[in-house]
Amino acid sequence: MKKELHADFGATKNPVNPRNYVVPDFGVDEKIIETTNSIAQAEAAVGSKLTASFADSKNPVNPRNYFVPDFGVDHGIL
Repeated sequence: MKKELHADFGATKNPVNPRNYVVPDFGVDEKIIETTNSIAQAEAAVGSKLTASFADSKNPVNPRNYFVPDFGVDHGIL
């Protein structure tokens, strides 16, 4: 016999865990705006668009799938 699971994410009267509270929107961060402007200025100066690809590459300067040793959980965490 299968048991059916149910989750209720509706509002509750629990004051410790309120729902539907207001989250202010302060707009785009100033550093993001500055970085976007800096990239645009650099692209205009060089005459080329900045592109980035995180796809697998055969470039030996940027290797992928290299071995990463697993030393287990850090003693400080234990």
